[in-house]
Amino acid sequence: AVALAPTLRTALRTFERFRFLISDQLHAGFVDDGVTTRFEVLHPVDVVDQGAASEMALMIATRVIRAVMGAEDALAAVRFAHRPRHPDEERIARQFSDALGVPVTFGQGFNGLVFHTDSLDVPLQLRTSLPPPSSASSTRSWRSTPSGGQRRCAMRSKRAR
Repeated sequence: AVALAPTLRTALRTFERFRFLISDQLHAGFVDDGVTTRFEVLHPVDVVDQGAASEMALMIATRVIRAVMGAEDALAAVRFAHRPRHPDEERIARQFSDALGVPVTFGQGFNGLVFHTDSLDVPLQLRTSLPPPSSASSTRSWRSTPSGGQRRCAMRSKRAR
């Protein structure tokens, strides 16, 4: 349902409304300052896992927003409440920023995606196939299938072999 929303704001509101399907302890909501709008998420496991689940969730959300929904320029920044688990915070923030293509900061008091407010109401262009990952460090390889040009990921789980 989120991927079929007409705008990014509608998609995020849908996620906010049905977040209990992921967890009844997940909190999500908007904070708008005019120029940017934060979509903040909070879950009690953040304290237990030192932010690992939040990192994964926001990275996946970033990929879905850009690759599936086509809102490539909507994201302004990513913020994490926790400190990095590695002592070189600047290097970790730089690696996250390089991977996500926007500034990433830690120790912000909230986990969330920061959007350019005016991009939230632009009609989305749902994509029917994912582009290959842009990161040069990706371990996945994309190739055409014999059935006519559809790309598929060459990485498979042990169960699929």
